[in-house]
Amino acid sequence: VEWKSFRTFNGQDVFANSGIMLRTPDPAGVNFSDPAQFNTFYDAVTEVQIDETAKQFFDDTGRAIFGNSAFKTGALYGVATATQWAANVPSPDGPYLGNRYWNTYEISARGTHIIVTLNGRVVCDANVPPAKRLRGFLGLQFHTGRVQFRNLRLNQVN
Repeated sequence: VEWKSFRTFNGQDVFANSGIMLRTPDPAGVNFSDPAQFNTFYDAVTEVQIDETAKQFFDDTGRAIFGNSAFKTGALYGVATATQWAANVPSPDGPYLGNRYWNTYEISARGTHIIVTLNGRVVCDANVPPAKRLRGFLGLQFHTGRVQFRNLRLNQVN
């Protein structure tokens, strides 16, 4: 999948916080306003993170912190760190910029083993815990900021 994150300015820097959700349960019938249903759904998913700030929303003190490699672009969100921080430049917000600033993820998911390649460089190679699903839907997650996706391609390998 190709993706572009934006760095927007509205009195403060805002970076995109997004991701590619792998093997999600069927979202039909899930009440995402219900914290219990949301947590059950989200805890089963493996998310490949897009977030240059690497924001961890809750640390042990309840504060948000930044710079945690388990929440950095390329990480399996909260599961496995982005061990390499490959080149990834957020696009400035503004007029049409053509094909500049697009990034490419290649994600291989075979059983519990997931490899994430960002712009041609392996940034995460890990196994997910047994609590994560091995089958399901693919989702494009958006949390804050602005992000675009294009050229999503799937290949099933036996």
